[in-house]
Amino acid sequence: KAARDAFDRQFRDHEVPDDVPVVSWPKGAPADGLPLANLLKDLGLEKSTSDARRSIEQGGVKLDGEVVKDPKRVVSVPAGEMLIQVGKRRYARVKGA
Repeated sequence: KAARDAFDRQFRDHEVPDDVPVVSWPKGAPADGLPLANLLKDLGLEKSTSDARRSIEQGGVKLDGEVVKDPKRVVSVPAGEMLIQVGKRRYARVKGA
């Protein structure tokens, strides 16, 4: 029952799952930000920057609930936490440095 409820919350109700992993901003990343495609690859949410670029262009990436379609968008280091969603199943909360 718990698994069914979690599935319904994530896929039917489009809610963020409770067990989203918290990851740190990539070490060695520029202080002024990083292109979104590179960030997704560095965080392990995509296998390559090409895959990340495709996902972004197809509208499959959200930053804090907002769909992003520009793969060259520069993402700055978050002050607190930033929620990234790739597709329907891959999530990460990114902590600032």
